[in-house]
Amino acid sequence: MAEDILEKAKQFQNFCIKKCNAHYLAAETSARRNQWFGIPTAILTAIVATSIFGTLSQKETIVWLSILTGGLSVLAAVLSSLQTFLRFSEIAQEHRVAAVGFESMRRKIDLFLLKYRGSDDRLAALDRLEKLSSDIDAISQSCPTLPDAIYDAVKWRPASVRTFNISEKNDI
Repeated sequence: MAEDILEKAKQFQNFCIKKCNAHYLAAETSARRNQWFGIPTAILTAIVATSIFGTLSQKETIVWLSILTGGLSVLAAVLSSLQTFLRFSEIAQEHRVAAVGFESMRRKIDLFLLKYRGSDDRLAALDRLEKLSSDIDAISQSCPTLPDAIYDAVKWRPASVRTFNISEKNDI
């Protein structure tokens, strides 16, 4: 097969690998941010609830404890509202879906390269490559936007499958 078709397929493959890795990194980052809001919210809510029950059993009201409980209650409500508004959990899921889509496309391109590497059928290879290109475009249009910092974190790495290990705890 013509080298130009193989080269273009390898470019698509490289693009899919980098996008896959970037979306997995974005998913991990968003999931971590969701925890940053969720864990303190749960802790503050538990402290407020315990404090309220503790003050109900007392005959005398301790002013500073009431003020502290009220402040913690407001802080818990603000954190909970931010967590809901920022949608980190939903964004993480959207990035996971995009990463899986790009990973699937990478496997399809792997098969394309295996199938057409020694083939003389240029038209069939071009038709299949055009279909793969359309599928990549569809995934790209449906996936969430990647923050520049996350895309840049994987952009300059050599394109290899899983250049980002999700179990790593990198802060971005």
